[in-house]
Amino acid sequence: MRMTLWVLVVTILLLCLTEAGAVVIWESGKLQRYTPFKYKAGPHIFDIAQDQRGVLYFANDRGVLEFDSLSWRLIKLPEGKPATNLVRAADGRIYVGGEGEVGYLAPDAHGIMRYRSLRSQLPVEHPEALGAVLEMHADADELLFMFEQSLLFLRNGRFHVVPVPGHLYRVAYGEESRYVFESNTGLSRLQSNGLTPVPGGDFFLAHALIPQPAGQLLLITQDKGILRYDPSAQHLNSKQTERNEAFQSLGDNPVFRNRVVTSWEKLEKQTLLLAVEGVGLVQLELPDLTVKRMNSVFNLKDEQVYRVFVDRVGSIWVGTSTGIVVYHTESVMRSAPVSRSKMSAMVSDKQPQRQRFAAMIRKVESIQDDAHFFGGAFFAQSDGIQQLSESNLTYQVVPFAQNALRFTYSANDFRHSESVQFQSYLEGMESEWSSPSERRYREYTNLNWRNYTFHVRAVRPDGTVSTISNFSFQILPPWYETWWFYSTEIGVLLLLLLIAGLLRNSSPILDSASDYLVAIVVLIIFVYLSELAEAYVEDYADDVFFYKLLMMIGMGMLIEPLQHFARLGFAKIDIGEQGPSPKMTDHVTGLGNRQFLARRMKHTVAKLRKTPAPLSFVLTDIHDVESVYETLGLESVDQVLAQMGKLVEQNVAGKHIVVRYMDEKFLIAMVGVSGERSRSFAENLQRAVKEYAFHYGEKTAQLTINVGVASHPEVCTDNLTYEGMLHEVDLALNHAMAQGPGQIVVAPVPAQAPALQILPENTPA
Repeated sequence: MRMTLWVLVVTILLLCLTEAGAVVIWESGKLQRYTPFKYKAGPHIFDIAQDQRGVLYFANDRGVLEFDSLSWRLIKLPEGKPATNLVRAADGRIYVGGEGEVGYLAPDAHGIMRYRSLRSQLPVEHPEALGAVLEMHADADELLFMFEQSLLFLRNGRFHVVPVPGHLYRVAYGEESRYVFESNTGLSRLQSNGLTPVPGGDFFLAHALIPQPAGQLLLITQDKGILRYDPSAQHLNSKQTERNEAFQSLGDNPVFRNRVVTSWEKLEKQTLLLAVEGVGLVQLELPDLTVKRMNSVFNLKDEQVYRVFVDRVGSIWVGTSTGIVVYHTESVMRSAPVSRSKMSAMVSDKQPQRQRFAAMIRKVESIQDDAHFFGGAFFAQSDGIQQLSESNLTYQVVPFAQNALRFTYSANDFRHSESVQFQSYLEGMESEWSSPSERRYREYTNLNWRNYTFHVRAVRPDGTVSTISNFSFQILPPWYETWWFYSTEIGVLLLLLLIAGLLRNSSPILDSASDYLVAIVVLIIFVYLSELAEAYVEDYADDVFFYKLLMMIGMGMLIEPLQHFARLGFAKIDIGEQGPSPKMTDHVTGLGNRQFLARRMKHTVAKLRKTPAPLSFVLTDIHDVESVYETLGLESVDQVLAQMGKLVEQNVAGKHIVVRYMDEKFLIAMVGVSGERSRSFAENLQRAVKEYAFHYGEKTAQLTINVGVASHPEVCTDNLTYEGMLHEVDLALNHAMAQGPGQIVVAPVPAQAPALQILPENTPA
């Protein structure tokens, strides 16, 4: 009976403690230490931050260290300055503070993370006079950089400095208020325009301001023990009364007396892990103020502890004066840790979002010359927020001379970094995942010219599979497989056939020379055809030579017909500039008509589908053409159109296709011209028309044109067609006409805008 009663009492006590969140159970975990010899930088780790991917960053006396569970990389600040503080902003960027230095980390064009300084934007003449950044905080719409005697805010891309009279010690972002502890006024509320002293908040020296639920603030002081500040208990009586009612003493502990708390993390509702100067790591249980020294758990000796940080999977990282210590365990606590973020949203007791297990491609380089094509990070837009991502965002064009590539990858799992295995495959060369392996790189040599996508995923020891990271790239063909080389070869072969045809039936000697020329052409064609056919034939027959012999006999039988074709066909060719034929020419302007445009553009569009490039359509129409004809006379129609056509041709300067589309409309098709350049062309053309004096006899008139512009890939992004481009440019022109004279509208336009009917090719203009 007595035994049962004891069990019941113990059970009730455990349930109460668990519900209060006051018990942290430290189970056997994995302890790792990273020394300066390991990460190749300075010994001091001042601050720690983690991005959305799970990559960790460490403020070091030589810059910022980047760690992905596999490799370390040092990101240097200007002039080799140390980094003192890090914070992750709402847009996913990692901001950096240093000695008179403020900036952020962002990837360059190759995905390699670099430091970008904002020093030139600071509203002070000498930024170095600010000193070192002591603390950094971020919320949804601003960043705060705390210096020794000033506060620097970054809002909407602009900096604002708030000077303070004394020395700043700490800043805290609560759910409803922000607080600062300053040497002259003590505890103050941080307002947008400066500091407002808290009544009675100057009788202590606080070095830790820890936000609590319900707007309260926990103060760990050097001289008055541990206090709780409750603003709801503030009354406007005497100063002594305010202090007694708003500031409640929770007790004292010699560990904190005359000590500075350099960093803290909330593990449970009532459990804090603090870094105390001269002491090390301390676990503080509230409300009974039980203190437990944690140096033995983390194997800390005499080193100074600067920062304690709980990552998104619950591992605890400690930055010290001699390197980094991390404590990994499957369950450090009874529930998931509530990590102290420097964002106000984390003040509440909500659990943080868990880190998604993901593989990360960290480097793509050429084996031949170690040229870097990708360094591991690209920014992407997600719901308007800039985030670091890798999957489906990378695409590189690789020269054929560098067709041997090495892919290095890792996973955002620091706890199982040595036991995680990886699977990969190269789409375009392989079709199945490789066997799981602890190797963290794959090499491919002699890659053929084509498009590829490299896929990699990580597998934990328990079988958990990560999300897949992808890298797409294209190996360019060698010079002897390029279109210009083939074009040159075809041109030479056609020239030889032309010469052979012209020499035929001139004399016996020239006939023999013609036969030799045709034979050379046939042999060259045979060599190429045999190379192409060999890859297919060898799958079906062991003796490929038999099929080659059949092909040779067939080619020999084509010699005489080719000779006859060359003599008759090439003799009829009139070599010169190929413009529109009479049937495809507009008789008024001398320009091509819609039939000419349709034929040219169908070939152009087919080519652009294979080799992507910009394509722009510019469609013009004369505004209020009736008034022009009333001024010049109806008989001036053809002459005005002819002058308009010449004016458009002069602006094009022979570089693009110009046609009379219909009535007073002219269309310019520009291959290789982007949307911005086509808009600029439209403005120049509109200006030229406005300044030109159209004349008929002795009468003159000024014209105004409206212009519609449509450019691929801004329109017809997924499916480029000639009809689709016409539809988009018609919509743009209609929209411009509806807005009044002299308007330029660039597609895409609202769907409700009226569209012109796309006329058949043979409809008269």
